[in-house]
Amino acid sequence: MTGRRATTALLATLMLLMGLVGVVATSGPAGAMTTDSGTQGQINKTGDGDGAAGSVGWCNGFLGTGLPVDYRYHLDGWNTVWQMSKDGGATWADAPNGSTFANGDQVRVTFNATSGTALGNEIFSQTHAGGSTSALTSTLSVQNASVSPLTTATGVAGVPNPGGAVRYVNDFSVTAGPFTMSAGSPNTAVFDVTNLKIDSSNRSDCNAGFDVAAKDLSFTIVREPVNLCLNPPPAGFIDVAPGQYYSLPIDWLVAKGITDGTLPGMFSPTQKVTRGQMAMFLWRYADSPTGAPDNGFNDVSALDYYNDAVSWLVDEGITGGTGPGTFSPKAPVKRKDMAVFIWTAEGSPAPTGANLFTDIPANQYYTDAVTWMAEQGITGGTGPGTFSPNASIIRRDMAVFLYKRSCGALLT
Repeated sequence: MTGRRATTALLATLMLLMGLVGVVATSGPAGAMTTDSGTQGQINKTGDGDGAAGSVGWCNGFLGTGLPVDYRYHLDGWNTVWQMSKDGGATWADAPNGSTFANGDQVRVTFNATSGTALGNEIFSQTHAGGSTSALTSTLSVQNASVSPLTTATGVAGVPNPGGAVRYVNDFSVTAGPFTMSAGSPNTAVFDVTNLKIDSSNRSDCNAGFDVAAKDLSFTIVREPVNLCLNPPPAGFIDVAPGQYYSLPIDWLVAKGITDGTLPGMFSPTQKVTRGQMAMFLWRYADSPTGAPDNGFNDVSALDYYNDAVSWLVDEGITGGTGPGTFSPKAPVKRKDMAVFIWTAEGSPAPTGANLFTDIPANQYYTDAVTWMAEQGITGGTGPGTFSPNASIIRRDMAVFLYKRSCGALLT
């Protein structure tokens, strides 16, 4: 980037962050970062007689005619459109300058050349005799700010090739990107169009650029504040597909350090949760407190990974085990017992309304727990009017319950 462009981009970034300016040089959809000739002026060609009305001799003699028949002009109609995708490139939307991004968001830019300074608005023309016109491509170079340190990336697209003895080109379009934002991306990322070229695939001397160095074609995005409830870093489990009802809760669970999965890259979302695992979930949810006396269970060894968690549960009065001296750490947790665990860990608050589940009888040890969880929005049951109290809880639903207990206020 030249000194002038770097200074312009820096000032724009600072002003955006201070809230002193809005969108710069916009047209098209409201707020979209669309920089065009109406705000930036003409883009001149570089080389081969720059400044003349036409570039006589550009690709001259291309097919052996020996005649000055190829011309290139300035661009007086053009625009650049910056877009962002938040769903892995499935959909794109024009983006305002200063937009926020999260890890996984993508950026791309399209340069549209719409007219040249020739009398017929041509950008360039080629005359040929007894042959075909050159196969031309457009190349867009962009400062890629999705990585640090910055790199340069290019986009390549073919140029229209209408038939006839004279080829008149009035427009072409080329897109660079997508660029994927990640944890390694800078918090303030300034993308910048640095070069536009027309290249011939079969003539080394039939290449020409357009001078964009003096234009402000930059686009700035700023990392959005990290809120683990709303935009936790992707956990990256291969068995957790994006967009599922449990995807965000599992990402949150990992970001909070409550779990790291069952195997490298695996979460095992449909695996049943054991009582030992439930103890670990709740203990880590409470930030892994230490200092609890030994739990005293015959089936929980001091060497078991869940020993400290079970001891904490007992010390807090969250569990008394399944029988005298036993905790049954490998037994699956039923949904009704999961409700009691969470409810007791919250201090056993009294529900304020009626139990709406037809499969939850009154006056059971879990009735108030399930009723309270439904009131808090932690569960909606397994179907209309049902909670399925005797079904085993699976890991993905455990993630959802803990996530909603912690983040529910932000989701309403």
